[in-house]
Amino acid sequence: MAPKDEELRPVMTRLPEKLRRRLEKAASANQRSMNAEIIYRLEESFVGGPLVGAQGWALMEERSQDRHREILRALHQLYVEANKRAENGEEDKS
Repeated sequence: MAPKDEELRPVMTRLPEKLRRRLEKAASANQRSMNAEIIYRLEESFVGGPLVGAQGWALMEERSQDRHREILRALHQLYVEANKRAENGEEDKS
């Protein structure tokens, strides 16, 4: 049996139809059920908030590293493009 804080509990809520459709589209795009999408988005809303636990900090660290890698890739791409332009005798337009 799952620990009490890990059990899934039904929660009845009313959503505006427009928001429900947006959630439905997002769930489909992310290949999740509506329930999983709602849980994911609620969990995300707490990451970085005042109640962040060890898992939240680990997730933030992972995202930070991912973002750092994205930035380094973009900078590398700019560097490669600038070198190509220099080799072709083009002026630097940045």
